[in-house]
Amino acid sequence: MSRASKGEELITSMLQPGESIVASISAVQCDPPTAKSGKVAGCLAITNQRVMFAGKAVTKIINRTIPLTQVSSLGFSKGVMSSHVQLTLAGSYENFLVKYKEAEEFMVVAQAELQKSRNPQSSPTEATVVSTADELKKLAELHQQGILTAEEFAEAKSRVLNG
Repeated sequence: MSRASKGEELITSMLQPGESIVASISAVQCDPPTAKSGKVAGCLAITNQRVMFAGKAVTKIINRTIPLTQVSSLGFSKGVMSSHVQLTLAGSYENFLVKYKEAEEFMVVAQAELQKSRNPQSSPTEATVVSTADELKKLAELHQQGILTAEEFAEAKSRVLNG
């Protein structure tokens, strides 16, 4: 079993009642404050309540949970073979190295979940229409730029439309 799979398994075991994983991705936490090795391989997940990371640094299991309410923003930068996801928190940030091909879809879902957590009092119908339209627009742009293949675009579009 890979470190990412073990990380996702650990994250799943830590979920609270009513909490579910919305998106997850294999990730390497870069320069975490909890690891002397500088990098920790594992799984980064967004739930309907928080951002979670679980991985292993040398001989130590690393768990990190951050309520969505504490995340100021989610940033994304892409390289040739890999990308970086950056969580900005009050006064600090956390940086994760992720696979290039998986990053775009993860970010679309993660940003939508972060936005949803910030607007809990909007009417569900209005929030769903805006969120769905925004997600479809982002997916179409990614497809037009060649970042998503036709198959990836169709799959992601289906997920957005079917909830």
